[in-house]
Amino acid sequence: MEISNYGRYRRLVRHACSHVTSSTLQFQQFGAITGFAGHIRTVRCVNDNMLIKKTLQEDADGEVLIVDAGGY
Repeated sequence: MEISNYGRYRRLVRHACSHVTSSTLQFQQFGAITGFAGHIRTVRCVNDNMLIKKTLQEDADGEVLIVDAGGY
């Protein structure tokens, strides 16, 4: 990051921290990309993956899909 953008970045982080929540879950990596960001969509589906299939067919440019399988 350039030094000239550092102040702008700090202000953005201070503003965002009051509006952002974070997950304490430990995620498992299944691909080569080590970092990502985007609007999160959570799908809860216990013993049925049809809702996941339906969600993946929707336009979701840049979104992150989290699947809650009920602890499995």
